[in-house]
Amino acid sequence: MHSLRTFSLVLLAVASAAFGCKSEESKPGKWFTCSCPYLTDFDGMAKHSLDVCVPEGTKPVDAARGCASKLAHGPVETCTCEPPGEACDGLKACKSNEYK
Repeated sequence: MHSLRTFSLVLLAVASAAFGCKSEESKPGKWFTCSCPYLTDFDGMAKHSLDVCVPEGTKPVDAARGCASKLAHGPVETCTCEPPGEACDGLKACKSNEYK
């Protein structure tokens, strides 16, 4: 019974490596500076400014909103982004311009 379990684990590891566990490939991308309004704890509006690196073909406003949702202190509205800036490696990343 022990050898059957060991065989199953080895088979599962080989199958995962061969079929499903690919690492995310880096595609060229650009940095965007975005501003994301959010509702504060006191029902007032505020904005969070951040830079997002997004791969080509990805909407920067979507990446910015997802990032700002983790950084802002309330529900985030639709973000606005400036035209693209410098090139980046294309892996989704963000940097807050509020917390330095």
